[in-house]
Amino acid sequence: MTDVRSHPRGWQLLTALVLAGAAILYLGRLGDRALWSEELRWAEIPREMVRTGDLFWPTINAQTYYDKPLGSYWLVLAAAPLAGGVNELAARLPSAVAGVIAVGLLIALTRRFVGDNRVAALAGAVLATSYGFVFFARTASTDVETVAGVLAALWIGTGTEDRWSGRRVLAFWLVMAVTSLTKGLLGFALPLLVIGCYHTFAVPGERGAGIIGWVRAAVGRNGWLLNRWTVLAAPLAAAVYFAPFAVSTSQTGSAEGLGMVWRENIRRFFDAHNHRGPVYLYTYVILGLLAPWSLLLPAALIRAHQSRDRGDRFALVFFWAVFVFFTLSSSRRSYYLLPVLPAAAILVARVVLAEAADLGVWARRLRAGGYGLTAAAAVTAGLAAVVPASALGSWWADFPGLPWPALFLAGWLTATVCVGLAVVRFTPRRVAVSLVAISVWGMGYGYLLALPDLEPYRTTRPFLAQVREVTTGRPAGVALYRTRDAVWYLDPGAALPECESPEDLAARLEAGSSRWGLLKEQDRGSVSERVRVVLREPSHSWEGPDVAGKKLVLVERAAGREVARR
Repeated sequence: MTDVRSHPRGWQLLTALVLAGAAILYLGRLGDRALWSEELRWAEIPREMVRTGDLFWPTINAQTYYDKPLGSYWLVLAAAPLAGGVNELAARLPSAVAGVIAVGLLIALTRRFVGDNRVAALAGAVLATSYGFVFFARTASTDVETVAGVLAALWIGTGTEDRWSGRRVLAFWLVMAVTSLTKGLLGFALPLLVIGCYHTFAVPGERGAGIIGWVRAAVGRNGWLLNRWTVLAAPLAAAVYFAPFAVSTSQTGSAEGLGMVWRENIRRFFDAHNHRGPVYLYTYVILGLLAPWSLLLPAALIRAHQSRDRGDRFALVFFWAVFVFFTLSSSRRSYYLLPVLPAAAILVARVVLAEAADLGVWARRLRAGGYGLTAAAAVTAGLAAVVPASALGSWWADFPGLPWPALFLAGWLTATVCVGLAVVRFTPRRVAVSLVAISVWGMGYGYLLALPDLEPYRTTRPFLAQVREVTTGRPAGVALYRTRDAVWYLDPGAALPECESPEDLAARLEAGSSRWGLLKEQDRGSVSERVRVVLREPSHSWEGPDVAGKKLVLVERAAGREVARR
């Protein structure tokens, strides 16, 4: 049998399979589900750009919303012709395409450093099927676009280490600039940090005596950055990055965009005004982001720290540099750590395909334990298809039934058979195949079958469709309180008035300035006697009080309250 570790045709086939699988997983039924929460900005801002003809001033409901660079919105506009307009598919398409590109770049990067085609392909599969990466590759956001840009910069920046031509330096800086136009200065910070740490601490070379000798050696190894071409390329990259902000400022006279650069990129790192997660947040968050591969990460880290291999040094520097960077930031949210997943994928792929004789005692034990727990969880999950909901209690019986049970069982049986074969003969190849089967089944079933089929149980989009019917002919007669995102599905064609408080909304209705008001159930209490509920977003029996409080309510002035005379 041909050894794919070195055979080019086997390498190409594995790569094609991983990329095709990633494309299906990220693009399949991508526009079927309604937009939610922060996704709405990547739909409404491009739509308002089209309506106003102004590509340099982001607004939602005609109100400035400049908390991200403009590049991510322009990508949605570029996707719109392919999606049939600015819609759910267009909003998510840039993230999905960036996800496939990121998987391909990671495969190429792993092959460069590890030299094993199997490890490279498996690293791509690990990234492609990790829960956090799949979730954000199918979400309208900028996070996966940032990961793809960082990997592209690392690919350019870790080529032949002693040959930095002017073209290569220029490409490196321009890729970082374009990446930074999607989410922010992370596009510059992360590649510079990872490559700088790698060349400073992980590249072997002559070391002089004492601290001075070490500094001289470190400077010498960082010729990739400290060269004459950087003096030319860095200012050009800065000009590319700041050009949209300069145009925006010149057209509007407002420096809000530049203020965002300072507020969201510099000040947030040292003094965040929100999203202050605990300093240990990422130690457990990474387990969710990397699932179902996460239980193998401890063994992967131990194995890599015991190795002197070039690929392990690069992956460890990549992993810890990004992990420590986000931990040191004063602003912490779970998905900020997404750029660490490519490094984790390399480490996990290496430990999965390592021979037992090449592992230390603890790495071998942790790999067996992590695999055992993962396999047991996957096999146990099959009970969801065979145990009747009534047997789980009346509360559970209220939940929707399992979508596509036959396909769920088919995927479960496939994964279970692969696990059984790996248990019978515990070889790296069988372990890898069974883990891929588990992850493909879990992510594929969840995102391509279950979630789209459960869409009818989501209530916001159909509720806002009802609001549109009730307000037909007078959509601009709806006033908003803390419900600005609703304008995407209301699509009033003009800006709706926004109120500063529930009392302000009630007063506006009583004065006849607006016919209806839209607010959340939890905000209605203080004005409940002054307004009458026209429509209420439905609730399900399994939703708790916190969810019920965030449901939308359409109100009008209460009966018997006279419209104030002007």
